[in-house]
Amino acid sequence: MNEIFNIGHTSDDLDSEGNLTFPTDWLELVEGKRHINWEFTKETQEILTPSDIADLDVLQMGGRVVDSSTLENSERLTLIVRHGVGYDNVDVDACNKAGVILSITPDGVRRPMATACLTFVLTLAHQLPQKERLVRRGESRESSHEQVEIGTGVTGKTLGLIGCGNIGKEVFKLAQPFDMKLITYDPYVKQEEIDYLGVKKVDLPTLMSSADFVCVCTLLNKDTVGLVGKNELALMKDSAFLINISRGPIVDEDALISVLTNKTIKGAGLDVFREEPVDINNPLLKLDNVIATPHTLGGTDELHTECGYSTMRAALAVCKGEFPDFIVNKQIIEDSRVITKLKRYKNLYGDF
Repeated sequence: MNEIFNIGHTSDDLDSEGNLTFPTDWLELVEGKRHINWEFTKETQEILTPSDIADLDVLQMGGRVVDSSTLENSERLTLIVRHGVGYDNVDVDACNKAGVILSITPDGVRRPMATACLTFVLTLAHQLPQKERLVRRGESRESSHEQVEIGTGVTGKTLGLIGCGNIGKEVFKLAQPFDMKLITYDPYVKQEEIDYLGVKKVDLPTLMSSADFVCVCTLLNKDTVGLVGKNELALMKDSAFLINISRGPIVDEDALISVLTNKTIKGAGLDVFREEPVDINNPLLKLDNVIATPHTLGGTDELHTECGYSTMRAALAVCKGEFPDFIVNKQIIEDSRVITKLKRYKNLYGDF
């Protein structure tokens, strides 16, 4: 057996010295496997080109973009596996046309992103940034009471999640000890699926008007762009907080700036924005009632390690001639081109 199975990882996660910016424990899964070659791709732009993937059987990727032009004449590529659960930077229709499997790594992001969501909840509730700034200004405990409003206790408050999938369910699981009221808006989840968590399914207007913490945890797609708009934000309590750990375009950013500036909601925790990286002149960054992070709040060693293992398990499944877990474009399972390639891998490499 002389043919090599090639796995490429996009280079957007490299530092200036060419090293991965997160743990590499998961590379142990291919150590000693002489029929597998793992290396970084050498792309020079955000949108990958056909030459970037020409020799690959599997592409592991983060924030780069795969569109229809990327997959032109991509006869060899069999799998694209995307770190995380968002895949709005990959053209799913183009994958289907090219006979390429697209998979994600929900097992890697579930707990880290859920803890990121609750980090925002607790940080906003306790007004941590405002109080931290007071200390740096040399304010005393007594004077701080005059300059910062008292914090918000979470016991008995209502936690409302827009989206109750992989991450949303984990948020509710971790929130159990806080004795909060738990509600969700998710048209794809049945009430009986979340009864065990003590979560009540409601419509979006009810969630927006009832929740003390509104958390966006849903995927970005054509149905969720602008889902939280001017009318929805107008329903929120003036004591409520909005949290977005999903994707910026799900929330109407102009409308959000308005309600935060006018203080018709109390504050926001934002890990994502309409445009990223966010413009330093964005009005959201000028507001004291906003906590902003650069789409990295969930980026812990736990997340990157588990996502790494998940992407590699997906690659190895294909190498063995099997379909990976967590496929996005499920109709590809019936694609004769994919089935042919998987049979070929099985004949070449077996179970190794």
